[in-house]
Amino acid sequence: MMSNYTSFQTEDFVLDEYFRSWVAHPTAEKNAFWEHFLSVYPHQRKSVEEARVLVQALQVDWKPVSEQQARQSYQTLEEKLFNSKTTPLWNWKQQAVWYRVAAAITLLLVAFASWLIIQSFNNTTTYQTAYGEIRKITLPDGSTVTINANSKLIYTKEWSSIENREVWLEGEAFFDVKHLKNHQKFLVHTADKFTVEVLGTTFNVFKRESGTRVALQSGKVKLNIGNDNKHTDVIMQPGDLIEVESEKGTYSRKKVNPQLASAWTEHKLIFDNTPLSEVVSILEETYGLQVTISDPALLEKKVFGSCPTEDVDVLLAAISKPFGLSVKRNGKEVFISSP
Repeated sequence: MMSNYTSFQTEDFVLDEYFRSWVAHPTAEKNAFWEHFLSVYPHQRKSVEEARVLVQALQVDWKPVSEQQARQSYQTLEEKLFNSKTTPLWNWKQQAVWYRVAAAITLLLVAFASWLIIQSFNNTTTYQTAYGEIRKITLPDGSTVTINANSKLIYTKEWSSIENREVWLEGEAFFDVKHLKNHQKFLVHTADKFTVEVLGTTFNVFKRESGTRVALQSGKVKLNIGNDNKHTDVIMQPGDLIEVESEKGTYSRKKVNPQLASAWTEHKLIFDNTPLSEVVSILEETYGLQVTISDPALLEKKVFGSCPTEDVDVLLAAISKPFGLSVKRNGKEVFISSP
């Protein structure tokens, strides 16, 4: 299947059913396939990213309809618009012409929208890390971002001196934001209508399927939490860990050692009374593994200690030894059970 994609252009990916399925409904298996594909064929990364943006923006549930259904739908629309159930406004030859005109206009609008999206995409910089990869970058204002594995950071290529500095994050990243004399805000956006607003500070943002949380190491930040009906502004102080339920517009706060939350930036994972369920999330979301637990009660066990981020097998050993668990790995699949 991979050989079919080597010479694909943007529009070919957009039309490909498996590609659209990955964008609309990503799974660990699909993510692994496309990650491997791009590692083997890096020249296709731009086309894949452009196609992904287009598919996300133009997702429409198209369904074929028969000529009879089209006639009935048109007649119903005509009756509602003109309150006439007996006299057609045009004969079907005229209607066919208008259908062709409408189709042409629709195609032009879609093409124009696609062009705008691609132009917008071309004006942005995207960093995407693979499973197990950590990357540090410098932003246009001199701020630095350390991006954790299986994460994505997007920002516009050029930042003005009068507009907010804005980035969009999927996954996890540690920010060291540079304070500017003109007090420009620095905004971190995530996909769940959650925004971190800062001037100059260091903090860790985590936004994955397993949850959303922010740990503040230094400085001061404001979180905008909520949905379409309710928004809450929360001020954080150093040492605060905020866990967010964006859909509900709720959050919880607790004091932690913020350096533990960002230890991964130094290629270490530190566990301090950490539930095994959270470790499983790291295995799945950071390393792309598929974990099966024989007994759900095991997820409540607490993990202590540390291990390097570069070797997932060391992490698996750190799970098994303290509890005497059986941990077996077969490629991307991990099975954890009682002995």
